Amino acid sequence: MIRAYDMIMRRKTIVVILMVLVGVLVGCFGPKGGKMKLPDNAVLLDVRQADEFNDGHIDGAVLVPHDTIAEKVGAVVPDKNTPVYIFCRSGRRSAIAVEAMKKLGYTNLTDLGGKKKKKKRLRK
Repeated sequence: MIRAYDMIMRRKTIVVILMVLVGVLVGCFGPKGGKMKLPDNAVLLDVRQADEFNDGHIDGAVLVPHDTIAEKVGAVVPDKNTPVYIFCRSGRRSAIAVEAMKKLGYTNLTDLGGKKKKKKRLRK
């Protein structure tokens, strides 16, 4: 009797775990094919170099190379509370740009990392 009860409880636990995993996956990737919706007032900031940007970039992205953030980002994003999504090729420069923008007082920053990984997940 106890053995049957244990088996039923294990099955219920497995079903609950599977339901939670499905819920998490649907929440993360949703019905839109895994694309992330940016807020209407968001700025998509490409911090690669101009030649990389000219070779191809995500539609709607604004170029501000990571090594010019301190001098140029204020003209592109004057409101320091604007949601800014920052990316580069691999993620290294976007991390540097995020830290520089934090020091400048920007508060709503999301480091998207590398372009190749994120291009498929962005939509505006």
